[in-house]
Amino acid sequence: MPTLTITDLSIYPIKSCAGITLETALVTAHGLQYDRHWVIVDHQQHFLTQRQHPRMALIQPSLSKQQLQLSAPGMSPLVLSTEPPKQPDSPCNVTVWRDSIPAWDEGNQAAQWLSEFLAQPVRLMRYAEPYQRACDPQWAGDSKAYTHFADGYPILVVNTASLAELNQRLAANGSTAIPMNRFRANIVVSGDELGAFEEDYLETLSSMGLVLRAVKPCARCSVPSVDQQTGVHTGPEPTATLTHFRHDPRVQGVTFGQNLIIEAGAGTTLTVGSTLHAALNF
Repeated sequence: MPTLTITDLSIYPIKSCAGITLETALVTAHGLQYDRHWVIVDHQQHFLTQRQHPRMALIQPSLSKQQLQLSAPGMSPLVLSTEPPKQPDSPCNVTVWRDSIPAWDEGNQAAQWLSEFLAQPVRLMRYAEPYQRACDPQWAGDSKAYTHFADGYPILVVNTASLAELNQRLAANGSTAIPMNRFRANIVVSGDELGAFEEDYLETLSSMGLVLRAVKPCARCSVPSVDQQTGVHTGPEPTATLTHFRHDPRVQGVTFGQNLIIEAGAGTTLTVGSTLHAALNF
């Protein structure tokens, strides 16, 4: 059973906005704490992402002392509480892909701030706990796995060897290498015993009672083509290169990384530099 090292942990408190790199992360039943806990929606309550608004990459959240602070170029900081409302209004439903999810509106100040930056009327919505959004049973089975506003699954893992292979292919094409943050993963792993794209064969990652089960390859859209530092769509790469060797008919697209569910061990803390044991099925 290969032993892998966690080289990076990240959360994305607001779906499709900038991430926060962590040294430690708490695993909850819905994924890493505060990951995709908020979502920006349009006037029809449909979720927005960098697919439509690459500038969302420039909205930088930070967490401290039960506060979520947002910053963006040309904007004064916006501070919100991470605590749920004590006497909330009834939640309204927001749409993420095919799911209708109860959520609380974070108010007019947040809406005005985001609307000004994105040049479109939008609202910021918070996941309405204790609602449980189940993962797709087509892939997760009857696991009773849940997530917040992620596309479909609570944790995404990627492999440094796979990025190295992709960047070699990009270089051969005369294209620029890309950083791992283009893939917006929660857990980045490395290890001499895990070759490029061998995470395709991953069954579980485990450590000290924590069991994360791989359930679906992560299909990739246009977001990896967005420079996460500039908020600019840079062109067809890396999707164009991935198309040549990473097309998966099961998901009708190209893949990079694996979607995980929490099978056991919610409440565990992950730490950069610690190890996970990988069960593979070649």
